[in-house]
Amino acid sequence: MLQISQTLKAAGPALTTAEMSRSKVSRINAYACGICILLFLVLPVSWWGLRCVEPRFVLTPSDDHNQLVKRRIWEPFAAAYTVATNNRPIRRIKRHEHLEANDIVKARSAWKTFLKAIPAPPFAAFRGRGIVISGASFQLNSAFACVKMLRQYGCELPVELWISAGRGEMPSALEAQLFLELDVEIRDADAVALTFPEMKRQVHLREPDSKPYILKQIALLSARCRECLLLDADNIPLRNPEYLFEAKEYLSTGHLLWPDLWRMSRKQADIRQIFDLPFGGNVTLADERTVESGQMVVDKGKTWYTLMLATFIQLQTEFYDLLMREVSYEGGPGMFCLTRGHDVIATQHWRGR
Repeated sequence: MLQISQTLKAAGPALTTAEMSRSKVSRINAYACGICILLFLVLPVSWWGLRCVEPRFVLTPSDDHNQLVKRRIWEPFAAAYTVATNNRPIRRIKRHEHLEANDIVKARSAWKTFLKAIPAPPFAAFRGRGIVISGASFQLNSAFACVKMLRQYGCELPVELWISAGRGEMPSALEAQLFLELDVEIRDADAVALTFPEMKRQVHLREPDSKPYILKQIALLSARCRECLLLDADNIPLRNPEYLFEAKEYLSTGHLLWPDLWRMSRKQADIRQIFDLPFGGNVTLADERTVESGQMVVDKGKTWYTLMLATFIQLQTEFYDLLMREVSYEGGPGMFCLTRGHDVIATQHWRGR
């Protein structure tokens, strides 16, 4: 017993030393974890802080193309919009609300009046082919990756990146330099399109979680190119897309569209009555499909009235969006689908369907 007691007594200090060693390692690990967490929290904040104080890229206040676009596109658009709507406040439709017959007649008359008032395409404002990207400040990384891939695939088309300075989306001077090295022209939607109050209101929406979808139409219509590949900033090409401009479907119709996941309901609805669209058994597959608006190839000369009508509808999104959702899951892409059909009416060009 004495021998066992002496053995345990001798082992005591050793055990205590081991425990102390483990405790010291644990404290070191805890300190290391704490430092990692601190760096994880502080570095992004520091990066954003530096980005905020970094000088912003400053666009030239105006150029000849901006003035041409304002004079030949947006001022006539504003005049036609005013004639069609009589400056009436836009009615906000509630979900599942059904319009009175008189409201449907007024809405149908408005878009038809608008199309009659729109002048012919201003061909002098456009030239050649190009790529148009509409993005925001938080999408600049995606837009840069998109253009980087385009250039790596050998695409030499001019690229325009459209943002809104009024929404605080201007890139920093360093970011602008990176885009410049990829031969990207940065354009400001505010500089060319804010020609009347309703357009300005839609670009600078104040409602929570609202998105200015009108910027996409502004970018496409105001871009220098006549034949445009419109891309969302988060679209990444997998090959050089220049071959799309030679597709027989595009050459024969003036546009190339991709189907979305959703199909429109065939049921009768207010939106179908407003635009004189078929319903029930008269709906064809082309009428039923919605299109993905994140990428499209468009000849503005051939699809001018489609683009004008899409913009007219988008400016009245409070009225049309929920009406569209009665027949389609998504409001925005469906608008392109509807107005694609009415380009047919305006230009007598049925093969686009």
